[in-house]
Amino acid sequence: PAIDATTGRTCSACAAGFLGNGDVCIKKPTSSLSASLTAISTALPYVQVGETITLDVTVYVPQHLLYNMSVVFYLPSSYQALFAQNIAFSIPSQGSISSGLAYATATSARTNNSAVQDTYTLTFQGLYNPNFSPMTSADSFVIELTYTVANNAYVVTGTTLNSSVVVVHPVYGNTTLNQSTMQVTEPTLTLSKRSSSPTSSPQLGT
Repeated sequence: PAIDATTGRTCSACAAGFLGNGDVCIKKPTSSLSASLTAISTALPYVQVGETITLDVTVYVPQHLLYNMSVVFYLPSSYQALFAQNIAFSIPSQGSISSGLAYATATSARTNNSAVQDTYTLTFQGLYNPNFSPMTSADSFVIELTYTVANNAYVVTGTTLNSSVVVVHPVYGNTTLNQSTMQVTEPTLTLSKRSSSPTSSPQLGT
């Protein structure tokens, strides 16, 4: 018979909610891998050429060691041109995640699908969350990705910038986050003319 590692009681088989090999039953983690996406800009949903866009992804990590998790950013682009430039990422908050975040690797690629998108993938080989209490914000970390709206002939007023994120894991599967949509608009331009202590009659305009 197996010994329940949580209660110490003898059991003939591991009960539902437990993992075991016939010798020891271990309680399964009660949480799962999840994430949320927040897009931050100065005037959502409208942005301007040259403006820096920030995408914040909050990832909740189950209470154990998590291997081979990837976070894939699908950034705005078209067949003709890239819409996102100067891509960078940081991890401003790591909660109780005690290891693995410093070893994230980043790769960029062009995905030739019906919408042609640029992908920016962060891969985490191993993340460890030692917290076995009910899942709270301490069980999460934040990925902050920034990019600049490109200045080229294909990014004009009315251009739509769609960004989305997929968290990929071989056991927990894929989690697709809500798409962030922004639109390029012209900057507000203010013209003013001033004459100060003129020596002769000013001539403004033509």
